[in-house]
Amino acid sequence: MKSRAVVAWEAGKPPSIEIERQRWLAMADVECLHATTCLHKLWSCSVGEMQRNVDQQ
Repeated sequence: MKSRAVVAWEAGKPPSIEIERQRWLAMADVECLHATTCLHKLWSCSVGEMQRNVDQQ
């Protein structure tokens, strides 16, 4: 008895686990990008705040 993944692989289709993995990687990329963007915005804001505080003195 072959697993569904093996049968699908032999039929030339990626097994569902591979599809899941690709989807997860794509999601991880988006999450990573989102987090980086948020951090960048946060960093820009805090730098902007510090700059404003320095200007006010």
